[in-house]
Amino acid sequence: MLEILIKVLWLTLPAWVANSAAIDVSALPILKNYTTPVDFGRSWRGKRILGDGKTWRGLICGTIAGGICGLMQANYGTPDLPETSMALGLAMGFGALMGT
Repeated sequence: MLEILIKVLWLTLPAWVANSAAIDVSALPILKNYTTPVDFGRSWRGKRILGDGKTWRGLICGTIAGGICGLMQANYGTPDLPETSMALGLAMGFGALMGT
């Protein structure tokens, strides 16, 4: 049971890193001005399509962070853990950030 839990945590790590990185980059002074919403401020039936907190800055930086996490897992993982890759990390990071 513990072995399965460790494998699940290992596979979901890029999504966690992406979610964290998307928030963390908002404090970087060099990226302070890049606050364009992913939905460009559009709404549907009076509500924002993706919400107020999703910016291109967070989406791009978070997705890249998920990809780097996947790459590190691929290079430094052990044979008993599931195989990951940069592509999987990018996909999981993007999916975690675009999920509403």
